[in-house]
Amino acid sequence: MRPLRLALNHTRLDRTGGVEGYLWNLLHHLLARGHSIDLFAGKFLAEISHPNLRIIRVPYLRSPRPIRVASFASWSAKAIARQEQIRPYDVVQGFSRTYYHTLYRDGAGCRADYCEHYLDRWARLGLRKLFYRLNPVDWIVRRIERKRYVERPQKRVIAISSFVRNQILTRYPSVQPESVRVVYSGVDCDLFHPRHREAGQGRISLIFGGPQPQDTVRTLLFVGNDYHRKGLDLVLEALSSRRSARTGNVDARLVVIGQDARAPEYERKAASLGLSRCVRFLGKRSDVPELMAGADALLRPSYFDPYANVSSEAMASGTPVIASSTSGAAELIRPCHGWVLKQNDAASLRIAIDAFLSVRDLSPLREAARKTAMDLSWDRHYEEIEGIYAEVAEMNAHERELVR
Repeated sequence: MRPLRLALNHTRLDRTGGVEGYLWNLLHHLLARGHSIDLFAGKFLAEISHPNLRIIRVPYLRSPRPIRVASFASWSAKAIARQEQIRPYDVVQGFSRTYYHTLYRDGAGCRADYCEHYLDRWARLGLRKLFYRLNPVDWIVRRIERKRYVERPQKRVIAISSFVRNQILTRYPSVQPESVRVVYSGVDCDLFHPRHREAGQGRISLIFGGPQPQDTVRTLLFVGNDYHRKGLDLVLEALSSRRSARTGNVDARLVVIGQDARAPEYERKAASLGLSRCVRFLGKRSDVPELMAGADALLRPSYFDPYANVSSEAMASGTPVIASSTSGAAELIRPCHGWVLKQNDAASLRIAIDAFLSVRDLSPLREAARKTAMDLSWDRHYEEIEGIYAEVAEMNAHERELVR
């Protein structure tokens, strides 16, 4: 495709983080492909330099949070509009709580669904409920969404899962279904690979004080920084219930990877449930690919998860996944390599864990998981993204031609 003039808009630039890490890699890919990019951002935690890249700093108010969200959305829109008056862009793409673009990648889902599935049911309890009633952040985020999907409709929307696409089309009926495309994130199938299994098993054995045969104990893995939203409470309750009932001939142990301010609370909860001997909290780790391949299954019973990259990383590692239906990655899980919970509760999770532990030979599951992940290469992802760019650029060019 011909080189395009692009504008990308996100609050901050960084190498790591969900959206930030994705944008960082996308920038490098697009620049290598010869595209010209103006990056509109307000906070820079990493540096990038390229002849075809222009950094445009957007000033915004840093606090309180509602003002931060509103000010960046408004001022980045004005900054892009000023540049467009000088010379129009082929594509303007947004990634977060912004609205002034022709293409938007929705990686968060709709605010109303986030509140319905998670915040209002599980996180906003007691004084938190009163605080959020007084806090205007919900109203501001929903207002930005409405400007993006109703008042200034996008030419195209990239949804990171069908879970997200369905939210958009349900909440905003005026959005044309054909304009919302599902493009799953890619996965590095070389970094996350079954060849790390032996090394990962060795590290897990050291964590628990020595090797144990797989026919008597299997290792379950939880990876995530937001323990509550991603369902660690359900994992602990399910394991405690199973342990109390002494179900099955195969025991289970759990490795928890990730940072959370409330990690000590979860460690105390694990102890109170009698799980101290079979649960290890490791915090942030640099050897996730090895541990992912060394584990026997990944648990992801999230209350709300637009898409979980860790699920595709597990599958690429040849590790089966047990996930909730309110996780976008559940769309990729098939009975031949994983389980999707019918209900997101400890009882349903325990049933799924029991079913997994009853499988004597995991090789077919591991091979099927790996095969599914192989269709999620980054090359394929970027090819789809650039195809959508070409569509939007053509639509914008046609509109400009009509104005003339």
